[in-house]
Amino acid sequence: MLSGRPLRRYWSLSRPLRLFLLGLLAFSLMPRPGQTAPPTIAPLPPVQPGSDFLGLVNAYEIGDLATTAGARWERVLFFWNTIQPDRPDQWEPNGPISDAQIEAERRRGLRLVGLIGNPPAWATRNGSVPKNLDRPLDDPENYWARFVERLVRQYAGRIDDWIIWNEPDVDPEYPWSTWGGREDEYYQLLKVAWQAARRANPQARIIFAGTTYWVDVLERRKLFLERVLEVATWLDPAGREKGFYFDAVALHLYGSVEQFYTVPRAYREVLERYGLKKPIWIVEANAVPWDDPEARVPRGGFRATLEEQAAFVIQAVALARAAGVERLAIYKARDGLIQNGEPYGLVRNDGSLRPAFRAFQVAAAYLSLPGTVTYRREGAVDWVTITQPTRRVHVLWTMQPAPASAALRPVGARLWRLWKDGQRERLALPTDRLDLTVTLPPATANTDDHDPNRYIIGGDPVILVEEGIGEALVGNGVLYYPVTGFAIRGDFLEYFQRRGGLRTFGYPLSRPFRLLGTD
Repeated sequence: MLSGRPLRRYWSLSRPLRLFLLGLLAFSLMPRPGQTAPPTIAPLPPVQPGSDFLGLVNAYEIGDLATTAGARWERVLFFWNTIQPDRPDQWEPNGPISDAQIEAERRRGLRLVGLIGNPPAWATRNGSVPKNLDRPLDDPENYWARFVERLVRQYAGRIDDWIIWNEPDVDPEYPWSTWGGREDEYYQLLKVAWQAARRANPQARIIFAGTTYWVDVLERRKLFLERVLEVATWLDPAGREKGFYFDAVALHLYGSVEQFYTVPRAYREVLERYGLKKPIWIVEANAVPWDDPEARVPRGGFRATLEEQAAFVIQAVALARAAGVERLAIYKARDGLIQNGEPYGLVRNDGSLRPAFRAFQVAAAYLSLPGTVTYRREGAVDWVTITQPTRRVHVLWTMQPAPASAALRPVGARLWRLWKDGQRERLALPTDRLDLTVTLPPATANTDDHDPNRYIIGGDPVILVEEGIGEALVGNGVLYYPVTGFAIRGDFLEYFQRRGGLRTFGYPLSRPFRLLGTD
């Protein structure tokens, strides 16, 4: 059943070892000696993000702090067994979030995405798969169609995006599994939801369930998305005209930052093989802090320190942007019920903030901006650049356990360095050379229990912001074009201006700098 609980990288272990670790769970949940109270962290000033890219799961649980963080959307849960617990003619209030809370979130400017799950026993054939999915859409006993149509109609214009189920790729043998059906049954579930939702609200969008990716990879089988599309192509070839009845694909990713670039691309390749082009959303993302006072888990298991968790937020957002992900949400806003000793909130239950909260603010302010995004790995350096007409933002880090260096050739009129906690410093543009060299702190998060030489999160990211891209600055007989980083002066400057400037010559291809060892 749907609990909202994310699937951790417990799945990276073999089945016997997973069962053995379940036996050790009680021991791992014991409090650790020597824990100290965390430092008090204040939020940065409210962030006005440049896009709807970043969200928070259950943002309503932290009120105005969500918009202070820069969140623009949130995923909320709708439990079918709460709304219709005993029979189809019931319609009780939704348990996880009330209508009053929904209206409060909309007033804050947050866009809501509903996740539908947790079917009531009376409406299923086996506790998870709804009965009568193959009956006509208008049939009163097609309980799933009736429920989705009424729910979507009730919230039309307030909630238009609906995720269908949670992690159906998790096998039924595990306690947090939510789906005990076949791939063809999930396709029918999706199709009926799309048809019923569109009838209730033509603006409704249906999102393919958030899946874990790693469950299928570690079981050495095709991704659940591909298996469903494979069945749909065979059973319902006409469904291709409707995009196989979904409008976007959701993902859940935890732990390693590198997967925020590689996994969305893998899903996009699956879609392309079936002639589909759909947005990809990462609707759950985080790394568990093992050293938090609220944690009851040891180091390891793809977990992070509080500072590494903050670095994770910056790096995951940067790589997701580079991978072309349309939206990303951190799981979650507030701890709430802490399961298995793993706290996930950016905000603790007592209202105190974790360092990842401020990192989220930095990501919202600087990394969610529209623009052209590139990613490259040069030696030991990972480098993401977001380019806008007048600004470039660079995010650099190393995945290696030793410091690394990177050279940036500035092309802006002003250059700032930012830290993940929002501190910033203006840097002087180099006058004795073309490049600015920065040192990147080493990675420390080697918490993959199977490979201690692997680092799942990079060292502290260095964020460089260039402003004034494209402006021409005149001073002391020099015309400087930050868009290319080059300048002209002296006799050629006079000739350049007299003969039409940029319209005739284009941008200059050199800029003034001192030769090393000269004045």
